[in-house]
Amino acid sequence: MSLDKVVLFTSDLGGLGGTTSALNEMARGFNGRGLSVSYMTLGREVGQLPVPGEVFRVFPGQAYTTDNPLVKRFPGPGGIKLKALSLYTPAWRKYCLKRLDRHLAKIGPDTAIIALKYNTQKCLTEAIGRGVWAANGAKRPLLVYQNHASMQWMRHFPDYPQVAAPADVFTCLADPYTRETAQILGRQVVTMPNSIRSFELPTAPKTNKIVVLSRLDEAKHLDRLIQAFAQVQGQVKESWQLVIYGEGPSRESLEALVADLHLSDSVSLPGSCYDLTKAFSGASLSALVSGNEGQGLNVVEAAMAGVPSVVTPCSPGAIELAEHGGYLAGGFTVDDIAQALRQAMCDDEREAVGLRAQTYAQRFSTAAVTDNWLELFARLA
Repeated sequence: MSLDKVVLFTSDLGGLGGTTSALNEMARGFNGRGLSVSYMTLGREVGQLPVPGEVFRVFPGQAYTTDNPLVKRFPGPGGIKLKALSLYTPAWRKYCLKRLDRHLAKIGPDTAIIALKYNTQKCLTEAIGRGVWAANGAKRPLLVYQNHASMQWMRHFPDYPQVAAPADVFTCLADPYTRETAQILGRQVVTMPNSIRSFELPTAPKTNKIVVLSRLDEAKHLDRLIQAFAQVQGQVKESWQLVIYGEGPSRESLEALVADLHLSDSVSLPGSCYDLTKAFSGASLSALVSGNEGQGLNVVEAAMAGVPSVVTPCSPGAIELAEHGGYLAGGFTVDDIAQALRQAMCDDEREAVGLRAQTYAQRFSTAAVTDNWLELFARLA
């Protein structure tokens, strides 16, 4: 039977982060090829989806149970609220799982469920253990489990081989991850990168501007980027601007760092920007300096715009991109990042490097990756 429906299953639907961007592009790609798209989420549904579809929340009302960490932090007078919710939560969980099983049982072999995170994959595997599709015999949906995180993160879950076992196919974002994951899981794994919507920048002169799109989070090491930028500013002939688009818990500390380093005239944090054409217009460089990444979508977006990136060796995908059109830092320290920035800022061939990055990035276009998905579905159906 051919597939004509796709269910995208994630932890939190919407919000910030690379997984959300990846999910949105997958939805656009499948929808553009005539497949019906719907969603499942363990937790929240935030904002408007770019491709409308049915949304099934596995754990509705979770905020009012002991699964919400805030409940334990604020237990109420004499702990009465916590005690009451401790009695309620097991019954709520049981209700949610029965409701989930009823929902899954209605999904048949004309559908692929793509589970994007470990906890969503575990949710499906446990449902199979409860016999959710047993009555249907072999007529269950195609199950695709995809790892969007780093190998370091994956090793935190020693039960992953058991969790992944029922999947019809397991996919990773880059070939090095695929090879290592196949060894960890003891099964065949397929490479399937995240996709990026193609876009073109209006013809405009390049300026001495470094543009970064990122969640403002400690794990992104943006403080090191700012410190490295400060170090390099006095060592290059021309002045540069560093623009960091995004929001997150580190905004206050990053703004304080900019002030402490007296960089207010050259470093700005203007908030989120979802218009890639606007964000990268006039940009000469981008950067990704995280410690660990699954793929590093922001530098692929930059490459689509012909903007090369300075990257740390945070993921196989980022390293590969730097090899085709970018600048790879020797490590993760401020000095490592500063050295790569200096090389990029002083490179007379920087625009040519950006064109090579743009050529390489076409393999990640929504059209190309959707073709890969449909070919995979055809082989497995």
